[in-house]
Amino acid sequence: MNAACNNSPHLCDLSYGAITHLGTHNSPFIRDKSTSFSTSGNQYFNVTVQLDAGIRLLQGQLHRDSNGGEPRLCHSTCTLMDGGTLRDWLSHIKAWMDQHASEVVTLLIANGDRVTASELLPSFTNSGTDLLAFVPSPAGTRIPKFPTLQTMIKDDKRLVVFVTAGGGDASVPFLLNEWDYIWETKWENTDPKAWSCAVDRPGRLRGEGGIKRAQSEGVVPLLNWYLYVNMGLGMMRPYVEVITDTNGPSLTTGLETCKDSSHWAALLPPRVPTFVLVDFFNDGSPIATIDALNNVTDPVNRVTPPPTPTQTEGENWGSKGKSGGERVLDELLFKIDNEGLSPKWGDWILASGDWANLWI
Repeated sequence: MNAACNNSPHLCDLSYGAITHLGTHNSPFIRDKSTSFSTSGNQYFNVTVQLDAGIRLLQGQLHRDSNGGEPRLCHSTCTLMDGGTLRDWLSHIKAWMDQHASEVVTLLIANGDRVTASELLPSFTNSGTDLLAFVPSPAGTRIPKFPTLQTMIKDDKRLVVFVTAGGGDASVPFLLNEWDYIWETKWENTDPKAWSCAVDRPGRLRGEGGIKRAQSEGVVPLLNWYLYVNMGLGMMRPYVEVITDTNGPSLTTGLETCKDSSHWAALLPPRVPTFVLVDFFNDGSPIATIDALNNVTDPVNRVTPPPTPTQTEGENWGSKGKSGGERVLDELLFKIDNEGLSPKWGDWILASGDWANLWI
């Protein structure tokens, strides 16, 4: 029997595209005491804890440094939630992968500032993650024809990197343009009874027949399974109050619904998503749900995450009981008063205006 691959011997001989990879939405952005339980955080624990627990897809948002420094991971704006440099994040991932040589990890980087491949490359070379990065061969090979996990592990090309912009540059071949490989369901979900199984992005695959066109192109599905609360005036925050259901029974039902829906049922074979993104992964049972989807009954080498951190009085800059825009505005004012921040107009607009086009 093979040694375990991605926590299970069962997965070793399966191709990368034949399994479902569970991921953390906005993985670098943490909600805990260190961030005063900021509403900009979508996870309670850092990427090391996420990977230890069995997460194998890490998603984050990339931004240019306003001072001309190296690219940073920030949630909508670096003023409100700065997750540090891309290089540091990659270094933590590289350190974990060096200690776990039988694991294949995927990164999905939302590159709203359209940082170029040449600008991104130093973060990978300086962290050493470029040495682990997988390059499809021949060029342009789509996910359904990617090798088995065992092959990727044997070749030590165990890090798959997708970017929403800046990929497809022949000079940095391991940066893969997400939309050539992946399609996504709607990300701006606010109604727990109105999840969508249809293509939302990329636009070329949206609408009637989009999923069949995606299949013909070898483009595979990513299911965005997290909820926002609409606070009005375009302001949104993660719907943490229902996270146990969202990541539990709702996810299980949703996967079956999509598989049987008019959108997916005509596909041969009926598709399950290749990727699933969730908020606050440790709440509910998303790992067990994806294990069942992958027919994994024998997971090994996992570490159970700590209990969800609890918020106490005084740990949120005096904004206890507030949420959404109130909390974000409080956080901005705190940084002005206590850290000497000189906010840009855009920061004020974000704190009091339209988040909907910024939060993903």
